[in-house]
Amino acid sequence: MAKRVRFLLFLVLVALLIPSTAGVAQSALPVDVPRQDVFIADQIVRYGSVDNFNMWVNGVDTPNRHALLMETLWYADGETGKTVYGAAAADPVYNKDFTEMTVKLRDNIVWSDGVPFSADDLVYTVQTIISNPKLNAWNAILTQYVAKVEKVDNATVKFTLKEANPRFHYNFMANWNGVYMMPKHVFEKVTGPLDAYKFNPPVSLGSYVLNQSDPNGNWDLYQRRDDWQKTSAGIIVGKPGPKYVLTILYGDSSKKAIAMARGDLDVAFDFDYEASSRC
Repeated sequence: MAKRVRFLLFLVLVALLIPSTAGVAQSALPVDVPRQDVFIADQIVRYGSVDNFNMWVNGVDTPNRHALLMETLWYADGETGKTVYGAAAADPVYNKDFTEMTVKLRDNIVWSDGVPFSADDLVYTVQTIISNPKLNAWNAILTQYVAKVEKVDNATVKFTLKEANPRFHYNFMANWNGVYMMPKHVFEKVTGPLDAYKFNPPVSLGSYVLNQSDPNGNWDLYQRRDDWQKTSAGIIVGKPGPKYVLTILYGDSSKKAIAMARGDLDVAFDFDYEASSRC
């Protein structure tokens, strides 16, 4: 009897691990989109601030969200170590004593509402963070170093620093996090304290916009912008990504492995060794 029970449990496990067909795979997903049109990524954590996209405040969830919606000036390629241009169009230029930094920006990217990104956004971002201590994600570091930030032209911004800092640009370079650009035309119209503003729905500078979110924080669905060619990622890659991106929290490594085996997860993170050996 005990052997039979073990055998039945084994069959159940095998059935769970057998990859399902493309037509059936979407049945386990929380959103009604064609499976062939959606890339599914591991969300890692349950969001605690589901409806808050003001990522300039500490404590607001950023995993996955910042990569799809936000933009920094530069990115550090974790594999090669090379700099990838985000909202910037070139490397930062310092003066000889590293007390000034000039940034050249892309002049051909736009926010998801159609407003062009410009030097006004970068200047506004820095000045707003410095003048609002409760925007505490980067307030301390920018207050420490920035004496003045000014627009030279629509695609050029000059920083004057309080002291020499040849690494100041790293604050605007993401290998996970960095100073995200603010849409000036949105934030300047906010009434009330900016740290209480939820920036929802978020206006995106990335290639995707938010489509819908789970009210319990377990998943987000993003949709590719129609004008993806006018984003940094679109310009760099030269082709569109998937129509939809779904980030979803499945739980521990075993649940991720099962979801991946049945076709309901395309990329996962933080596997333990046992789960990795099953995939």
